[in-house]
Amino acid sequence: EKTRHATWTELFYDLVFVIAIAELGHSLSDDITPLGALKFMALFIPIWRVWVHHTYYADRFDPDDSVHRLLTFAQMIAIAILAASVHAAVAATDNTSIQFALSLVAVRVLLIVMYNRARPIETSRPLVNRLVLTLTVGASLWFVSVFIPLPWRYLVWALALVSEITLSYLPSTRAIFAAMPVSHTHVPERFGLFTIIFLGESIAGMVAGLTEHDFEIIPYAIAILGFLITFSLWWLYFGNVKETALERLGVWSGSWIYLHLPFMMGLAALGVAIEHAIASDVEHAMEAPTVYLLSGTLALVFSALGYLHVILSRFEEKPHNRPQANWRFTAAVLALLIGYFIASTEGSPLLLLILLGGLTLLQVVGDLFIHLVPEVEDNSASFPFS
Repeated sequence: EKTRHATWTELFYDLVFVIAIAELGHSLSDDITPLGALKFMALFIPIWRVWVHHTYYADRFDPDDSVHRLLTFAQMIAIAILAASVHAAVAATDNTSIQFALSLVAVRVLLIVMYNRARPIETSRPLVNRLVLTLTVGASLWFVSVFIPLPWRYLVWALALVSEITLSYLPSTRAIFAAMPVSHTHVPERFGLFTIIFLGESIAGMVAGLTEHDFEIIPYAIAILGFLITFSLWWLYFGNVKETALERLGVWSGSWIYLHLPFMMGLAALGVAIEHAIASDVEHAMEAPTVYLLSGTLALVFSALGYLHVILSRFEEKPHNRPQANWRFTAAVLALLIGYFIASTEGSPLLLLILLGGLTLLQVVGDLFIHLVPEVEDNSASFPFS
């Protein structure tokens, strides 16, 4: 189909990920140390990949019939159980990590069943066979991990993720994917809708932070600045989704999709960081872990947006994305420097949010300006990280 949009089943399916993302945020909120951030990232990746797996399937084969809806509902149950185990999945609780692993096994088994429904279609058989192989390898390793004692179980989890990603990026697999490309209208819409969920979680974190205070000017000012950052990031992302460029991505479509992993991970952690900033003692210096979490996650988001511009710039008729990418990379560096400045000078939460909010808003102003200029000089020769 030339134009494809998300079905009601897909939108309903996304609801269960709202809970999973919220639980991930709670786990990070309880431990914003470097180790806590590492645990957050380790759990975020398999959950994000579950959503991507289902999105890939729905894009190519979704009949939206009764069987598909029942299989999707069964997946939602498995993901809900997965979300319930997120908080203690990497703690010393053996049963919780087993529950986490078995939930991911169940999701993959259900995806295998869904893909096998498309096997009778001759043109799709090579793709189905490769994806079923990938999911089977992943499901097998996640299942084997149940019988491995802690902490070695986590190594098997890492092996499962690496194996699936490796199988997905073999040259033969990429050739199969190229023969059945994803929709250039449906996939950006799905990722856009998923991005909205992460932005919504950030706003929910701000509201949660305000519940720790009575009506006080500074906490509310911090919350407004946090909302400004979230709004600006929404503008930067959705103002630069070009379906015409995505249609021509070809082999770069996988890179475009996987850049959303650090982007969405950063958005999820950003909401937690802003919540801590709002709930912090406004009369004292901001704690260093909160400062670095806030500035670091914003830098991660800017970097991911920058590389998205890098990819899209290869297919844009006008090279707007090239200077925009430079601005994003520059903003990422400045966010880290601002965080270092606040942490070293024991600055206040309000000052940190003013600086980061102003930095993010300047990115929006730059985008508005560049789209008013009819032609932009092609300075790709000085384009960093290209």
